[in-house]
Amino acid sequence: MTPRGPALSRDPAATARILAASLGQLDDWYLSGFLIEAARGLDRLERRLRRGALPGRGFEPARSGRLDPWSVPDGAWLAMVRRRPALACYPLGEIVERAVKKAVVEQLIGAGLRPGRRRRPSARAAATTLARGLGRPRERRLLRRFLAHFLFELCIDLIRREDRHSEPEPAYLYHFTIDGRFRSLAEERSWRRWLTGTCAAWAERLLPHLLAALPETDFGAVREAVRAGFREIGGRVPRHPGRGLPDPVFRVVASDRLEDALERGDPEDPRVTLLVLNRVGGNVSVGCDWLRGGPGSAIEDGIAPLVRDLVEIGAAVYMAGVVVSRQRHLGRRLDFELRVRCPKRWSAVARRIERVASILTRDDLTLSFEPRGTPGTAPHSRLARRRTDRPVCLFSGGLDSLAGAVRLLEAGERPILLSHYANSSLAALQKHLVGRLRAIYGSDRLDHLGVYVAPSGAPSNPLPLRPRRRQPMARFLRPFMLLSLACSAALHFGSRRVLICESGPLAIYPLFNEGQIRTRSVDPRFVGGFQRLIRRVSRTRLRIDNPLLYMTKGEALEAFADPRLSGLLADSNSCWHWAQLRAVAKRRGVDAAGATHDGSCLPCLVRRAAVHAAGLWEADAGYVADIFTDFGELDREAVLTVADYFRFCENLRTLPSAEGLLLAPDFSVCAPGVDCDRLLRMFRRSARELRSVLVARGGRELRRALGLTAAGRGR
Repeated sequence: MTPRGPALSRDPAATARILAASLGQLDDWYLSGFLIEAARGLDRLERRLRRGALPGRGFEPARSGRLDPWSVPDGAWLAMVRRRPALACYPLGEIVERAVKKAVVEQLIGAGLRPGRRRRPSARAAATTLARGLGRPRERRLLRRFLAHFLFELCIDLIRREDRHSEPEPAYLYHFTIDGRFRSLAEERSWRRWLTGTCAAWAERLLPHLLAALPETDFGAVREAVRAGFREIGGRVPRHPGRGLPDPVFRVVASDRLEDALERGDPEDPRVTLLVLNRVGGNVSVGCDWLRGGPGSAIEDGIAPLVRDLVEIGAAVYMAGVVVSRQRHLGRRLDFELRVRCPKRWSAVARRIERVASILTRDDLTLSFEPRGTPGTAPHSRLARRRTDRPVCLFSGGLDSLAGAVRLLEAGERPILLSHYANSSLAALQKHLVGRLRAIYGSDRLDHLGVYVAPSGAPSNPLPLRPRRRQPMARFLRPFMLLSLACSAALHFGSRRVLICESGPLAIYPLFNEGQIRTRSVDPRFVGGFQRLIRRVSRTRLRIDNPLLYMTKGEALEAFADPRLSGLLADSNSCWHWAQLRAVAKRRGVDAAGATHDGSCLPCLVRRAAVHAAGLWEADAGYVADIFTDFGELDREAVLTVADYFRFCENLRTLPSAEGLLLAPDFSVCAPGVDCDRLLRMFRRSARELRSVLVARGGRELRRALGLTAAGRGR
């Protein structure tokens, strides 16, 4: 059996065909636009570095006076995105970001800077070193390196994409040979070096065309220059008849009153989505009555208008992300018009909201705020004056949020747990776990707020939302709503701490394979950006923290060694597919009795490594599939999940820090208070947890498939 695609071939002509096929999947409007805007940003960065100056506004190391080499690549990227926000958007946002960061990493290495050193240079000394490393101005090293990585990411993206027209698909051949042999790390690294060299040679030929396009102001001339460059290196950028403009703009009008929504939008227009945010007579069921159950039993009439606005804005942004379909290439342009009670406050931070939300969803967002159509005088917007030292802690029912709640209770805190649910099953799970915690620690030690936000199914719904078809990235904006709800509760009850508990491996969520679409639900840049947004609009010193950021999942579970708590493990749920567990089991032809996890998704794999590391294997939940003993019977998707995560962990575990950052620029995080070197050390510990469970629990077939021979078990 031979694949139709070139897979991992070392034939340069075949590699050029990979590039050509990859370009063929993209509209050249985006390809040219993203490439030229990234090049202009890097060109500006290079000129500033030559003058010995780091990027200014938004570049955290420059403001702090000290430079963490780990954070420089992300800082350079953020400086570019602030100038051109569209760079972060799909379809090319992920590829451009990784290429930019890798180019800056290589420049750091070439300038003699290394991550992980205890003594870090001052910002001025680091800028001088970087400028010296850039060499002569005419060499344009940053642009050449960026081009090489950009072409590499394009090729990898196609190879790792599932291709249903070839058998076996390139995604499988990235890890396994046609006869099923797992490719060794040495083989994969050798192949990567070869492809990197090929892309570097292409970059040399494309660079003159890119430089010619930089000063052009007419986009048609820019596109022709980029096309000529790709033709020279053997790629083809097809012309799309009638396609030369960006995607259509989808309008979202949101208010808690039906009249406001109908006044501003036509419900028959397919490009307009009307959201009526009201539990009574709305098409999105949301309200503020859940705040009555908090400390002090506050009544709804006492809720500040700013708090009500924050609840509704979070719900509107999330529901728009669910309802509005993406384009063929996953790009999307959303224009929000939100009716609020405090329009001046929100208009002042509209651009901040756009930037923070786009970290999660990579959409092209525009927000505007209009006064809510309420007769009479403007509402009073002062927040409650009372204060409490109790933290508001998000509580999903997953293992990490449970571990976070336990750590707070063990430390003597009295948290206010806040949960979002959209169905009765999830609500029952969350209430059950809260009941168990109250039985152990006492009913007066915690409060629980359950918040229902979902499309309305009431027969009286005047504007039913259009039927939703299954699409990727539909729930990527949910974390925006969750933090909106948590901050609303904190502002209402007078708390100054909001906690979102997610252990490090999935809080950072590095790109385990380059063709993956990943969420950034707890990314420190999102969390830090949301904190600055709330501080600005509320004029308070609210703090949002992730106390588990530098912990592996196994380390987060240390408290469960107490016999009182070990029984809680089996009641929590980490599985991505738990709501469809019966369907998953039926598809695999197995019995789901006693199982609460599918066992083959990424969170299940990380969870099982964690409970093994914590010595809690016997206390864990039930799984439909046992990846350790039934590896040979898993479907292709499950095999690739294990292979992706295992290879990534092994690379990060064994590579030097600088090479690890080149492989995974996701560990470059430019956010206040984040130590990027600690993030890498955390992930290396997590990689050891995975290797340990695979060696100790894996059957002979799994160990043989992944190359975990007896000789390699101790490494």
